[in-house]
Amino acid sequence: MAQTHYRPELPRGAPNRGLVACDGPSLGRGPCGVWGTPPTAQDWAEQQLDYLWHDQVAAVVTAWVDLDLQQPQWPALVQEAPDYFGTNQERMRYGFFRTQGYPIGSGTVESTANTVVHHRRRRPGRGWARTNGQAMLAGLSELHSGRFEYAWLRLSKN
Repeated sequence: MAQTHYRPELPRGAPNRGLVACDGPSLGRGPCGVWGTPPTAQDWAEQQLDYLWHDQVAAVVTAWVDLDLQQPQWPALVQEAPDYFGTNQERMRYGFFRTQGYPIGSGTVESTANTVVHHRRRRPGRGWARTNGQAMLAGLSELHSGRFEYAWLRLSKN
């Protein structure tokens, strides 16, 4: 039985974002096109999730290559999946990242961006326009990352 775990999201712009069933932009598009609807495609996708969860990205690449999707009847998006996973193996070491305490998925980043950007930009008295907001966020980013002095010196030389 497959382990229940968090489903990692792939970066925006990936040929297929997330590993879910056939009814959306997902890894399920490849197996659904080959095998039809779940449970077979769902089982395949679940196996790939388990491989990713346990840092076995090479097994996922092999599984995609074994589908032999480089054929005209498959959409380009599906045909790109084996290359995408092969190229991005280093970024998909989810088990290692978890042991290092890094968040897996985009929820933490999206939540932080919402808190930092959205709420600060709309506080009473701030009234940052989009053009001013970008400069303020860049300055706040340098300040909170401990790089403000360096950035200030660099800018003052220009």
